[in-house]
Amino acid sequence: MVTYMNKVYKSILILSVCFLISVSFFGCSSQKVQNNNAEVEAQYYEYAQQCIEEGNVEEAIKALEEGIAATGSEKLQQLLDEINDGKNSEKTENIEEPDNEEIPNTSKKELRYKSYYNERYGFCVEYPDYFITQQQSGNGDGCVFASSDGEFVMKVWGSYIVTVDGEPTVDNLYNYYLNYLDYVPTYEFKNSKFFVFSGNVGGKVIYEKHIVKSDGTENVLLLEYSATRESEFDDIVTHISKSMVTGVGYDSYVAE
Repeated sequence: MVTYMNKVYKSILILSVCFLISVSFFGCSSQKVQNNNAEVEAQYYEYAQQCIEEGNVEEAIKALEEGIAATGSEKLQQLLDEINDGKNSEKTENIEEPDNEEIPNTSKKELRYKSYYNERYGFCVEYPDYFITQQQSGNGDGCVFASSDGEFVMKVWGSYIVTVDGEPTVDNLYNYYLNYLDYVPTYEFKNSKFFVFSGNVGGKVIYEKHIVKSDGTENVLLLEYSATRESEFDDIVTHISKSMVTGVGYDSYVAE
């Protein structure tokens, strides 16, 4: 009887050890899958962010869709939704009318923005949600927005670079526009992708940003606002300028 009970105890002990080993093995396997998914998610997210910074929005969308299919990541889905919201919010030509003429206090941090996406030249930019869409270009190259009191006007458009002799580079276009400015710039900036001029004319501050693209086109942001409210509008100007990203539009071509 004792021998039989010893055999029973040994069997129970063996089964318990096997169960603990199984739990440990599958737990480790599950953790490895989670770790791998996290690594894949991070790679797709980083690549998509890089594409957005370089203006290649379509490539970012493609990468995010592949990443979501591979990992089911909510983080990647959230970034994809944000990009699509920006692209779709301004595809209608309906002109928005303000509920009233009251202009919010632009110094408040809770100021919200909408997105304008231009399909023809492949660029996207944000603007304060209280701005009125004043004019949509008939040929689809840009749009004009403004505050209801006219104190701030924002113009954005794309165009072919036809004014420069030689290669349509940042340096050549920068020198060309510098010679034809109707104001003396008080601020200038230039890098390998875009350049900026800013100055004062007739009581207004002018801020213009030119993004030079490899397909032979440029995307332009032009802001005009009251010099007496410059400090109030500084944050808005910075936000708008930084929000402008570019990609490939349906009317772009590959430069030889």
